[in-house]
Amino acid sequence: ADSTPEEALYATITELGRLSDGLREAGFSLRQDLGDRKYHLGNIDLQLAVKQDNDWFDLHGMVTIGDFKIPFIALRHNILHNIREYELPDGTIAVLPEEWFTRYFELFHAGQVDDNRLIVNRQMFGLLHEAGIDSPEIDSLRNMFNVANLPKVTLPQGLNATLRPYQLTGYYWLKLLETNGFGGCLADDM
Repeated sequence: ADSTPEEALYATITELGRLSDGLREAGFSLRQDLGDRKYHLGNIDLQLAVKQDNDWFDLHGMVTIGDFKIPFIALRHNILHNIREYELPDGTIAVLPEEWFTRYFELFHAGQVDDNRLIVNRQMFGLLHEAGIDSPEIDSLRNMFNVANLPKVTLPQGLNATLRPYQLTGYYWLKLLETNGFGGCLADDM
């Protein structure tokens, strides 16, 4: 597929940013001639930390762009609206990594902003995992919901039916949700 001139510019800036330290060490100097626009030509580093607090996860993130440290939550608008350019305090423009828009979109969409953190309901732990954010608490929840680990519980007294294997699995899953304070819906399409 053909890329737009904007996408080509972003790809070039991203690649120069990735190579900038090595180029400078090799004696090259990088200069821009894009009119009044000056782009950040360097690495963009993201550090994320997650902590479980009762029924939610607190996601803290810090983005380092050159000499600037920016809370990751400040980029929420950009990621939700597919805006690759972020203006730094000195007027330089950082081109946000393309993969952030697919990796963090759902997380930013589902989470709530509170100060410099994103609050994600613990029922949405899968979004954290899909975004590449892991912690012992997230791993524990993932293991708990592995079908092979479903606890076998007794069926309700008075149930006058023989359940099929998939129905038993569904019942065990619903009991697991109830026991651990999760909600759920089980639908059976005949």
